[in-house]
Amino acid sequence: MNYNCVFVDDDISMLALYESYCEHIPEIDAAFIEDPRELISFVDAHASNLICAFVDLHMPHYSALDLLPLIAAKHPELPLIVITAEEEISLIIQCIKSGAFDYILKDSLKLERLRGVFRHLSTIRRLSRQVEDLSSKLNDEEPLPDPAFKEIITTNKRMIRMFHYLNSIAEYSESLLINGETGTGKEMVAKSIHEVRETEGPFVAVNMAGLDEHTLNDTLFGHKKGAFTGAGDNREGLVAKAQNGTLFLDEIGDCSHTIQAKLLRMLQEKEFYPLGSDRVRKMDAFVVAATNRDLEELVEEGTFRRDLFYRLSAHTVTIPPLRERKEDLPLLIQAFVERFSEQMRKQVPSDITPLLALLNTYGFPGNVRELENIVKDQTARLQGGQFSQSDLNSLKNRISAAKPYAGAYEEMLQRVDLLPGLKEGAELLVEEALRRSHGNQAQAARMLGITRQALNKRLQKVTT
Repeated sequence: MNYNCVFVDDDISMLALYESYCEHIPEIDAAFIEDPRELISFVDAHASNLICAFVDLHMPHYSALDLLPLIAAKHPELPLIVITAEEEISLIIQCIKSGAFDYILKDSLKLERLRGVFRHLSTIRRLSRQVEDLSSKLNDEEPLPDPAFKEIITTNKRMIRMFHYLNSIAEYSESLLINGETGTGKEMVAKSIHEVRETEGPFVAVNMAGLDEHTLNDTLFGHKKGAFTGAGDNREGLVAKAQNGTLFLDEIGDCSHTIQAKLLRMLQEKEFYPLGSDRVRKMDAFVVAATNRDLEELVEEGTFRRDLFYRLSAHTVTIPPLRERKEDLPLLIQAFVERFSEQMRKQVPSDITPLLALLNTYGFPGNVRELENIVKDQTARLQGGQFSQSDLNSLKNRISAAKPYAGAYEEMLQRVDLLPGLKEGAELLVEEALRRSHGNQAQAARMLGITRQALNKRLQKVTT
């Protein structure tokens, strides 16, 4: 029989109780061992299927403390849970140090507790095998079209298809628009296609958000000496510095109409004027724009030029959010753990599954960047190459307190038998956002991920 669980206790009555519990948990195929000396040979024979072992702390011949190092030496991946009649702190600490996964008091090991523990350990085992499978298959997937894309860790088919598309358009000079939520890696994709193009010039990035119009104008196009108060010398802008290379315009949806008009001329005529200069400068850079906003919606609102949108979107890709490429989670966590362990001179954890199991159901509103920050923080807390349970619990609490996202919404929708129409659904969301913001339209718009102007238009449609 293919056992996936084993109970070891010299008390026959306790084994009978555990067996009665297992009869009500279909996913458990358990073995029950009275003599602890039989456990090692049993584990050797069934290790490939075993998910966990429950071992009594005090037994004749071998106690749990005796068995733990023997099992861990041959089967370190097998979680051993120590069962104890009393909360003997010093012995429990010894057990944990000797490799026990956890401990449970006998009087608290009821049916539902056993069901929950087993399912949790089953998830960890499944994720652990997923890590192994993905790692082994990483080089067996559809080959990347160019080594430049290897910096982006993924086995997601949509991502691989995107790489092939980018590789196919790399030889053309028309602009590329990269859509994607915050933290999905838009700049990494832009750098990758820059590497694929193998141009002589540099990769130059400009963040269009957070800069006032004058500063952005000067940053992009530069100025002539005396163009404005404080302009003591000529300044070369980033457009000029990107000659024969790639100009990356990040957060393109946030720039003013004046800047949009200048960018449109630059793209159409392949030329620009520095501030205060009447001498035209030629522009010879591959332009990649990126945004986390819906430019088409901004066009409809009148806040983004339609002609500029068409110029920028000659080629377009959309990076899927992390919640839609969860198969990449094990590889990303492993890569980040190894990188930060080396930077911080920490011992690299041999097992990332405790962290993976915790993050596997999280929606990651901040995407890969948020994951990177979480892993960096957890790596900084590593002790002896292991994730502390208390640190993981703290992380779990922070995640639980975060705004529900993705998976939580899906779970909510699954409980609804009748879906509202699109119009009715949009109206309900607007009403709820206004209720939560106490009528503050700016706050409500931020909750909905739209501009205040778009919210005003929706409200006007509802009232007319």
